[in-house]
Amino acid sequence: MQPNGCSGITDGADQLLCRIQDPYSGTFHADAFWASLGTSIAVMVLITLAFSLMRPRNNIVYAPKVKYADEKHAPPKIGNGIFEWVGPVFRAKESLLVEKTGLDAAVFLRFTKMLRNIFLILSILGVAVLIPANVIGTDKGYVNEKNFKGGQSYFIKMTPQYPDPKRHGYLWVHVVSVWAIDLVVAFFLWRNYDSVVRLRRQYFDSPEYLMSLHSRTLLVTDIPLADRTDEGILRLADQVEHTAGLPRAAIGRNVKELPDMIEEHDEAVRELESVLAKYLKNPDKLPIKRPTLRPSKKYRANNGSENVDAIDYLTGRIRELETEIGHVRESVDKRNAMPFGFASYDRIEDAHTVAFAARKKHPQGTTIRLAPRPNDLIWRNLPLSKKQRGWRRFWNNFWIAILTLVWIAPNALIAIFIANLSNLAAIWPGFRENYEDNQKFWSAVQGIASPALTSLIYLILPIIFRRMSIRSGDATKTSRERHVTTKLYNFFVFNNLIVFSVFSVIYQFVVAVVDNSKTE
Repeated sequence: MQPNGCSGITDGADQLLCRIQDPYSGTFHADAFWASLGTSIAVMVLITLAFSLMRPRNNIVYAPKVKYADEKHAPPKIGNGIFEWVGPVFRAKESLLVEKTGLDAAVFLRFTKMLRNIFLILSILGVAVLIPANVIGTDKGYVNEKNFKGGQSYFIKMTPQYPDPKRHGYLWVHVVSVWAIDLVVAFFLWRNYDSVVRLRRQYFDSPEYLMSLHSRTLLVTDIPLADRTDEGILRLADQVEHTAGLPRAAIGRNVKELPDMIEEHDEAVRELESVLAKYLKNPDKLPIKRPTLRPSKKYRANNGSENVDAIDYLTGRIRELETEIGHVRESVDKRNAMPFGFASYDRIEDAHTVAFAARKKHPQGTTIRLAPRPNDLIWRNLPLSKKQRGWRRFWNNFWIAILTLVWIAPNALIAIFIANLSNLAAIWPGFRENYEDNQKFWSAVQGIASPALTSLIYLILPIIFRRMSIRSGDATKTSRERHVTTKLYNFFVFNNLIVFSVFSVIYQFVVAVVDNSKTE
């Protein structure tokens, strides 16, 4: 193994502290690099082939809009050839993507293309400029004396880890490259920012937006009790900005269990569609036995606990729910008004004028803003008061802060031991012998396990954060996702940058103080 600053320490606890000080330093194995690169390429090829083979036979899964979307939003038809999807994907213009998939999807694809272009240029810069400069400026005699194993010397010569004192001028290449990297990133950010502004303007001028109801509707929340009427919403909007057009207002009402019943109805419809799709797969030759299912515990009192005919049961349940939904809608209490409502204008300009003026105005403590799409609203959070949202936000931030602090330990262990198994071998004598006898095998494990585990964590963490943020009181799904992204960014900056950097500095300072005191 490559010797480092911790190799002379014999005590296990001191070894652990020394390696925590700088978890990303230590042995580098060429075998781990090639194993990681080979695995990534193999997985990419397998996923591409699997998609290409399954796509023609599963259009409902991979292209549901072809069947369910209208002619305007349906994607162009693609043949059933294995790689016939490649051409249309590369030829698709951004205007077509906005029309078929929506503005959000088009902006996301533009963002990923921007990252691809940035890293492509930076890779060319690194391979063509930085690596040759490092090879020229490395003290090759010192590297050869170290007798690195596993092809490490070839990769170490590509890094500035062991510079030649006689050729220190090559470091100016790094200075110029850093400025070049900043310019590349700034250029792509400016160019794509300008393009996104252009896309937004085109979207606001599109017939789809101009004809939509939410484009000229305001959402009013935190309405005081005295103004929880349709007329009260009109007064609040007029206090913000007087417009020529008079809006139509609607105060929110307590619809009781209606949202849950509608959700249950939709689930029953989807389940019935799934059962019918399987049963009627071959209409000319229906199965002898009709599909059956076991009723849920909630409805076993009337249907028993044994299996029943699935089609009859689900059809009857859907009819019952439709009847109950109709009764609930008719019995909504008009007197039980909620602290939110909507105001719709005839002209988009009036709604946007009031929303712009309301950014710094909160008449009677209310918040007035442009209404999102109905499917973007989190309806259960709209009736929450400011105090309730504040408490929910506080507890959500509290638990995320606890998770961030608790994650320090496993994150450090992954960085120290999984990403570099030589550290594990250094403090675990039982593993050291096996590691030294089978370095190629363990290098391959290191190259595969570390990125696989890290990728798995990066997939799980957003799910955890999103579920924790569901109860934070956000009024829309968009704001919830924005808060999740912000918290994830803070989480990774804290765990991967601040913790290790601060710990390394403090540890080195303490070690220097202790050594000086012993010397004196």
